Amino acid sequence: MSPPPNSPPDGAEKGRAGRASPLHGLTSIVSSLREARVLLVGDLVLDTYLYGCCDRVSREAPVVIVRETRRESMLGGAGNVAAGLRALGAEVEVVGVVGDDSAGDALRSLLSSLGINGKGLVRVEGRATECKTRILAGGLSTTPQQVLRLDQGETSPVGAAAQKAVRGRIASAARKADVVAVSDYGSGLLTPALRRHVVRLTKKKPVLVDARYDLLGYVGATLVKPNLPELEAALGQRFETTSEVARGARRLRSKLGARAVLVTRGHQGLTLQGEHGSALHLPVHGLPAAVDVTGAGDTVMATLAASVAAGASLADATRLANVAAGLVVQKPGTATVSADELAVALSSEARQ
Repeated sequence: MSPPPNSPPDGAEKGRAGRASPLHGLTSIVSSLREARVLLVGDLVLDTYLYGCCDRVSREAPVVIVRETRRESMLGGAGNVAAGLRALGAEVEVVGVVGDDSAGDALRSLLSSLGINGKGLVRVEGRATECKTRILAGGLSTTPQQVLRLDQGETSPVGAAAQKAVRGRIASAARKADVVAVSDYGSGLLTPALRRHVVRLTKKKPVLVDARYDLLGYVGATLVKPNLPELEAALGQRFETTSEVARGARRLRSKLGARAVLVTRGHQGLTLQGEHGSALHLPVHGLPAAVDVTGAGDTVMATLAASVAAGASLADATRLANVAAGLVVQKPGTATVSADELAVALSSEARQ
């Protein structure tokens, strides 16, 4: 798909904080998100939230007693990126593995509820689906706070048979996709061989990567999206100032042979380093104080992938992702941002 009008080339801006592309250019991207087709390859996690009340300490041990009042399960890991893509209106096919257990069934059901069929999922017999259970507790008139997280499931590399099946699902789904997004949480799906297999797709379409642990395993990707600690871990040094982050991003881009590196920096915003020109630095959009940063990186990834699939340049996709991140951190818990919310935010900003 061709880029929307008034979309400058990557690196066209000279890093002036707060300088945005024409708002009508970003608005045109939002209106095109429903045409985006994304292949998402990644580690699926079942996130369960158990809520309860606590009013006393156990006599058996110095711990609070939590009486459960309700629980809910939602998509975690790459599943949260999938939820973000669907909230934006994009068509998405998810390729990953699940176990032959109730948690795997729950993940399939949650994806189905978003209109995502499960044909890209490989069910691995004997493998336990990864689950993260968070226990939140509080008094009758207080906001529940997380007191414990319990992680379950396998994170070891998936076997050869499952890897072969995954490659087949990727080949089938890639033919219809405009963009390939990778959400690597280090849970065993993306082995070195599968990383190389996915990156080879850059010969035909952009491959955007969000990897928690092994960024250097994605040589040749179109774009990688580390947060600041991940950038520092990959390069073995600290980056404190904006200019230092830009230099680190350039160094990582050179190591990977990537077209661009996008660094998410929490309350300091985003830094995009492309092939040409200075880095693009964007301050946090909207209110400076976040309500909850859970899943903000997934929202950036979903918006970035959908925007590029809709024809946006990496620079404009980053600007739109920055707006989405500013909206999602004002919501409690794991949340998503819709295309309508983005349109309203851009319209509001245009009136100011």
